[in-house]
Amino acid sequence: MLALGVSFLVACGLILLLKRVGQSSIVACLVAGLLLQLLSGAVGGAHAATRDDMQEMGILLLLFMAGLETDLGLLRRDWKLVGITGLGQIAVNLAVASALGLGLAQLGWIELGDRTAVLVFGLCLTLSSTVVVLGLLRTHRATGTRYGQAIVGLMVLQDLVAVVALSLLGLEEGSHSLGPRPLMRLSVELVLLSGLMLLAGRTLLPWILVRIEHDESMLLIGAIGWCTAIAGTSHFTGFPPTIAAFLAGVALSETPQKHAIVPRIEPLKTFGLTIYFIYLGFSLDLTSFEPSMFGPILLGVGLIVAGRPALMRVLGRWGGLDSHGAQRFGKTINQGSEFAMILAAGALAAGVFTRDTFLVVVLISVASLVIGAWTHDHPPHRTAARDPAG
Repeated sequence: MLALGVSFLVACGLILLLKRVGQSSIVACLVAGLLLQLLSGAVGGAHAATRDDMQEMGILLLLFMAGLETDLGLLRRDWKLVGITGLGQIAVNLAVASALGLGLAQLGWIELGDRTAVLVFGLCLTLSSTVVVLGLLRTHRATGTRYGQAIVGLMVLQDLVAVVALSLLGLEEGSHSLGPRPLMRLSVELVLLSGLMLLAGRTLLPWILVRIEHDESMLLIGAIGWCTAIAGTSHFTGFPPTIAAFLAGVALSETPQKHAIVPRIEPLKTFGLTIYFIYLGFSLDLTSFEPSMFGPILLGVGLIVAGRPALMRVLGRWGGLDSHGAQRFGKTINQGSEFAMILAAGALAAGVFTRDTFLVVVLISVASLVIGAWTHDHPPHRTAARDPAG
């Protein structure tokens, strides 16, 4: 508890410090986790199960909030723009990043044992940070713009792909030889649970929430209870709790009370984010870093920070955005993702990635977050105008 408390205080200080230079809280939490290694004597092996439980709770909270922030109506309203920019970005970026991973593996610069590892590596370099991107859209008041709506749609699609990929890796932890049976079972269960969640979001949940929405405490407790109940039940049935938590959030996103729930749950999202990335930083072994990793890291960062914006400018124009909107689209998503690091950790646990490959992917994500933040326009801090009426 001492080490965790110190790491939270350090993370708080680093977040305040790094925000002044436009950096993400994710970077601050990772650094705090690295500093936690210095207090590793206070976090003995007897507490490993507690660490794992807290890390899993952090993931579930993040995925629950990702589902809650999903706007299925947007996908239905502007399916052409979201389809071209969203599916196009995922497909093209995944192909290019997977080809890069395959080339690096053939050169011996990185270890990717089979096609699964290559695809997971490519997907890690395809995802953008939902936390950073939505924060930028809110800062620039661009959520309601056409390019902002396209970005929100892209984030929904990326989150869906990341959650499914993370769950596939968890089907057989320690072995990534996924056969057709487990994949078929997951697909059927996913369709059934998705249908049940959408039905609950339009019938049962509104009936319950309308009776507690005037009590902020009950609304918060009810939302968290819904998430943990669905995730816990799915765990006992063998269905991945990650997808279940995400779909539980999607169900709440379909209710009229969504806009009352989101601001109350937002602090828990920050809490989950902080927990997960502190412990991710704690688990990084920087002593295994080798000079040969510079090549993959530089190429990966270049693909994310420079290649992705160029691709999105083209796809944005094809989707119907004007030149300014397409340029803003590409510039907003030029960073790595928190889900990429979560996915890399899942690949490590499943035996798909080696520790060196995991370290390379995390460092690519962190470096692109740092460099990408320097390219964003940050509005100056303004003091509140004095009321002339006194």
